[in-house]
Amino acid sequence: WQFLPVQYFSSSPCLPYILILLAGGVLLVTGASSSDPKNTSGLHRLYRRWHGAGLLSLSYLGYLACIDPSMKKGVNSVCLLFHSLASVVMFAAVGDGAGSTMTKALLNLHNFLAAGFLALRLGHGTTSSE
Repeated sequence: WQFLPVQYFSSSPCLPYILILLAGGVLLVTGASSSDPKNTSGLHRLYRRWHGAGLLSLSYLGYLACIDPSMKKGVNSVCLLFHSLASVVMFAAVGDGAGSTMTKALLNLHNFLAAGFLALRLGHGTTSSE
């Protein structure tokens, strides 16, 4: 457990990463989320587990940046890339017949997260000590 130092669990900047780690863990173990129907296919559970693995990986990366500020710039870049690509995929799905609509694509949470990480990457909201 050296990779998850307990003293940082109650630290308020690290708390969101801890919660996302837990959510990713649930998806990874169960292969389902609370919004899924009771009977899902094995392929659906596989995709949910992949999503859980991604959540675990990204939230752990954020957690590392939380406890080691020297990693923040690189972590912000990785998160910016991930959320930007997720946004592009959602917009591409609008014309792909995947059941997405322009409204869903515009309101996709990844758009807002990408904007936030872009602001961090460009230096907005940082202090001179970072």
